[in-house]
Amino acid sequence: MIQICHTIATERAKCMDIMKSNPKMLSAKNIVQLSQAILELGMNKGKEGSALGEIKEDPMTANYDAKVTSDGPDTCNKGMANEKIVNPAITELSKEIRLLSGIAFATTNFIPNKN
Repeated sequence: MIQICHTIATERAKCMDIMKSNPKMLSAKNIVQLSQAILELGMNKGKEGSALGEIKEDPMTANYDAKVTSDGPDTCNKGMANEKIVNPAITELSKEIRLLSGIAFATTNFIPNKN
């Protein structure tokens, strides 16, 4: 977990807090289980789950999907800014989803490619 959170340069402490507070992440026996737990948490927050279904069969695609999951919050934030909408709850959720996307991307980087 520490190695993964060190790849999240701007949010290391929050990354560790998320991982330490999640029983599935703490009990993960390998990198695939840890990746699944992170993606499940991200899915519950953002309702995007394509990476989770691919994690065992196609880790490279799961890695890509984990990375592009942050596009949703970024698009949402831009749309809110364009419309001059200020909603701290949505902004905070977007930050959390973006962080989870980064953690999932970092974690899935450690899954060996099947090819």
